Amino acid sequence: MILDPLTLAFAAGAIVVGAFLQRVSGMGVGLVVSPALGFLIGPQVGIFATNIVTIVSAATLTVVRWRDIDWRRVAWILVAGIPGAFAGALLVRETPTAWLHIILGGSVFLALIVTFAARNLYERDGRSQLVVAGSVGGMLNCAAGVAGPVMAIYARRARWTHPSFGASLQPIFLGLGILSVVSKTMLNSIGGSGELPEWWYIPIVIALVFAGALAGKWASRRIAPAQAQIVSTVLAGTGALMVLARGILGLAA
Repeated sequence: MILDPLTLAFAAGAIVVGAFLQRVSGMGVGLVVSPALGFLIGPQVGIFATNIVTIVSAATLTVVRWRDIDWRRVAWILVAGIPGAFAGALLVRETPTAWLHIILGGSVFLALIVTFAARNLYERDGRSQLVVAGSVGGMLNCAAGVAGPVMAIYARRARWTHPSFGASLQPIFLGLGILSVVSKTMLNSIGGSGELPEWWYIPIVIALVFAGALAGKWASRRIAPAQAQIVSTVLAGTGALMVLARGILGLAA
C-alpha cells in the first residue's frame, strides 16, 4: 500500500503528536494514532500500524525510563495480556469493516469516559487486579490499539503513582504491541483487509517517533503531565467520534 501525500501528512502528524504526548504524560500514542490511522487507512490495517508505532515509541521510552520501571507489575500484566491479545485478534479477523470502525471509535470514546469518570475508585490491588488489567488491556490493544485507559484505571485503584507508573507503561505498551502483532499474524487477522503499507515506511515511522519524543523531552520541563493528558483526550475523543461516524455511515450504506 502506497499512501497518498495528504494521507501520509496526516498520519505523520498523528504519530509525532502521539509520541510527543507519550513522552510528556506516559501515554498518547494509542489514543491519538489509533483513531487517526483507523480513519485514514481502515481499522484493520490502521490498528496494526498503530501497534507498530507503539512498539517503536515504547521501546525508545523504556530505555529512557528504565530505572523507574516496576518490573513485577509489568510481568503480571504482560503474561495476562497473552490470551487477551489472541481474543482481540479473533475479533478483528471475524468482524466486518464497518463494525470494526464502530468498535474502534466506541472503545476509544468509552475508555476516555470511564477513565475520567472513575477517579474516586476505592483502593484495591493484588494479582487478580493485575490479571484483569492485563487481559482486558491486551484485548483492547489488539482490537482497538488502546490499552492506556485500562492501565490508568488500575493505577488509580492500586494508587500506583508517577514516576513508576509512567515509566512502567512503556514496557507494558511494548509487550502488548508485540503480542498484538504476533497474534494477528498467527491468526491472519489482517489478511483479508487489504494491503499493508510498504516496509520502507518503518524507518519513516521511527524518525517521526524520535522527533516527537525529543520534542516531548524538551516540553516535559515546561508542560505538566495533566495538561498533556487533556490535549491527548481532546484529540482522541475527536478522532474516535470521526471513526464512529464513519462506521455508522458504512452500515447505513
